[in-house]
Amino acid sequence: MDVGDFPTQIKVNFMHRQTTSPFLPRVINDRQRRLLLGALTVSVIALGAAEASAASPAGNPSPQSLTKPFIIGGSEVAQGRYPYVAELTLKRQGSDDVPYHACGGSLISPSVVLTAAHCVTGMVGRRGAALATDLNVVVNRADQRQTHLGQERRVRYNARNGQYDIIIHPRYGEGGTHAFDVAVILLDKPVTGVEPLKLPSPGSDAMERPGALLTVAGWGNTFSDTGVDQPEGLRSVRVPVVASWECSFAYPMDNPRPSGRFQPGSMMCAGVRGQDSCQGDSGGPLFAEVPGTTTVVQVGVVSWGNGCGKAGMPGVYAKLSAPEIFEFISAYSGQ
Repeated sequence: MDVGDFPTQIKVNFMHRQTTSPFLPRVINDRQRRLLLGALTVSVIALGAAEASAASPAGNPSPQSLTKPFIIGGSEVAQGRYPYVAELTLKRQGSDDVPYHACGGSLISPSVVLTAAHCVTGMVGRRGAALATDLNVVVNRADQRQTHLGQERRVRYNARNGQYDIIIHPRYGEGGTHAFDVAVILLDKPVTGVEPLKLPSPGSDAMERPGALLTVAGWGNTFSDTGVDQPEGLRSVRVPVVASWECSFAYPMDNPRPSGRFQPGSMMCAGVRGQDSCQGDSGGPLFAEVPGTTTVVQVGVVSWGNGCGKAGMPGVYAKLSAPEIFEFISAYSGQ
């Protein structure tokens, strides 16, 4: 199966991702999917059926694939504990609909949020403008119900080209894989009073030693096998880094389905049975707090996996120390 087949798969078995190809981005729950498809229907009408049905280049996910997993085995996070964690929400302009959770993200510069490429594939270019205009970025609001907290921003609009400033890594999805699953969102105005996350040094692996404990945070599903329990409060869990060779064993390169192949050059794995990210966590940060300092370094971006919290099936993350990923992000963040 190609990554572009993803929307069909979530209709078949949305939560389990245990269909003919379980190696999918950690997507939103069924209620969110219905709302999202409603928003996408508006976009499709505006864009025309021909454009809406056009295949995505290089096996990229279609506009419908707008999210990933939830936190498994974690605990709720207090307001202000991880202020740099961002939430991407969607709401049709001019409607009375309540904004719904789409993906996670992270503040890497006062005016730049990092997320997963598969979260925003349908929002780039002129074709994606109709959906991008409905995207809202919320920073430092742990509980989605506390709308008086945090800071809300829109995506910066570029009047010169008629597009919103959402940029996907140019190598994302090559070969039908989930490689280079990162994107940057430029905000319409800076976020104030929040220290952005640091990026790791390119080519370094100081924070990626097998067994090292990292933190992942998001608003994703908390059920690992059946059902849906999407929290309204931010949750986090500590997950151990998994060696690349072990990740390659779980997701081998000779897998007949490219979407289930681990690419060590742009991916890393973390998690253990009962401790993982899940549907709804896509785009959120995998990070480390440097002991004795206030420095927090983002190591990865929630990307994909086979199930959530399953034995022998760790979560897969975009690896920010990969030189090509670091250089892409740094060009916009200034780090």
